[in-house]
Parts: sequence; C-alpha cells; structure tokens
Amino acid sequence: MNTRTRSWRLGLVAAALALCGVVAPARALAASPAVARAAPTSPPASASAQAVGAPLDEGAPLDEGAALFRKGEFAAADQAWRVALEAASTARERARITFNLGNTAYRRGAPLEAVGWYTASLEYDPRASATLKNLALARADAGLGPRDSGSLTSALARAVSAFTPAEAGWLALFGVVLLAAGCVIEAVFGGARGRLALAVGFLLAGIAFGPLVHHATRLEGERALVADTKGLTKRAEPRGDAKGLGELAPGEIVLVRDHYLDWTRVRAKGGEFWVLSAGLFSLR
Repeated sequence: MNTRTRSWRLGLVAAALALCGVVAPARALAASPAVARAAPTSPPASASAQAVGAPLDEGAPLDEGAALFRKGEFAAADQAWRVALEAASTARERARITFNLGNTAYRRGAPLEAVGWYTASLEYDPRASATLKNLALARADAGLGPRDSGSLTSALARAVSAFTPAEAGWLALFGVVLLAAGCVIEAVFGGARGRLALAVGFLLAGIAFGPLVHHATRLEGERALVADTKGLTKRAEPRGDAKGLGELAPGEIVLVRDHYLDWTRVRAKGGEFWVLSAGLFSLR
C-alpha cells in the first residue's frame, strides 16, 4: 500500500470519527425533555365504538379525567384533560393526555376532532400503536381516507417520520459509527473486501441519516389540521368576500404562518392562503 493511498484511507477514518463529534452534540442541544418516548400503550379492543377503550394512565396517577371517563362523563373528562394538558411539561405527559382527549372526542361523537387529538399525540410519540390504530378508526368514521396512500413514497415518508428528533440524532450517530467501521476495514485490509465494507458503510449511514434529514428540512412552526367537515375555502385576503383560491380538504395538515382577527394564514400545497381560524385544530 503506497503512502498516498494509506493517507487517503486514514483521512476517511478521521473524517468519519470527526463527524461523530459533530452529530451527537448538535442533536443533544436540539433535544429536550419534550421529545422523550411515551410509555407503551394497549391497543383498542375492536373496530367499533368500543375500540376506543379506557384512558391511557399506565405509570401515571389515576387523575380526575380518567376517573370521569370511566364513569362515562366524557364531556367532563375532556375539560379535565384540557386543563391537565396546559400544565403538562414532558412529551410523555402530552402524548398520554392528547391520546385520552382523542378518546373522549370519539366517545362524544366527534371523530374529526378525535383525528386532531390522535395526530397531535403522534407528534410526541410517532410509533404508538394504540394511537395509530385509533387514528385509523377515527379517520374512517370521519369519512377521511387512510393516513397515507400505500405507495412507495408514502411508505418512505412514514419510515423517516417514525422517529422523534432525539431518536433521529442517535440513529444518525449510529450511522456515522458504521461508516467509520467501514473506513477502518478498508484502510486496514484494502482490496475487494475493504471496498465492500466501505460501500456498505456509506449505504447504511445514508439510511440512518434519513430521519435526521427529515427533521432538519421540515418547516418549523405550528401545525394545524383542517377540522371542518366541509373543508375550508382558501382566500387571497383575510375577509369573507375575498377571492376564493380553492379548498382545503378535511383532515389536511397545514403550517400556521400568521393570525388576523378570525383568520389564519396557512401554508399548504400550492402556497399560502387565509382561512377561517375556527376550522383549524392546532397540533401543538
């Protein structure tokens, strides 16, 4: 092995190891207790009104909302959990409470509102099986289609969005370690085996960086769900007689950009528009 080749290979190892030091601290600073993993949940019983079962309170004290829910006082439970949500300080708490609010909305006969709460819960715990199942049930009852189309593009989008920002950072760090291992093998052994190890390292690192890239390129800001069963008319200006620019479908998720009186400026497919604030459900 000549000196130039060895230097190039060792340079790859050094670069990969240096990247380890860049990825981990950067994500550690971005992460906070708000992205902690929520507790495991139990799935709903069946695909019927009874499928939205008992409130999620595993590992948490039996709060007022849970007690009211078990008595069948769903409106009162809803109010109790809304108060609890305002005081919640961690993602674990917010995922649990928004899930429970989805259950109360469904039991009150408001499936589109339930879709909003379950979607909000997934912002904190994107892989919660009970939330995903209840969301599918609520979307069906609200007359909405499946959450994704089942295409390859939808499957890839679902895969990269299934991790919280903190988890995405650790996954990217693991990808860097795999790349560094491939660089070491290539530098030490060379030949076909070394090139294969390096290629595999690059491939796995690219896959591992997918969720991190997703979060890094995702537009920041408050997200909201169209919660009006008839959809919302997109307006060029914040007034009822302004030019209509099409419709936002029920269940569509938009990015909130501004507020003015009873109107909200949102970003959706096709640009930015004004819609009535009353028809939006905040996913914060």
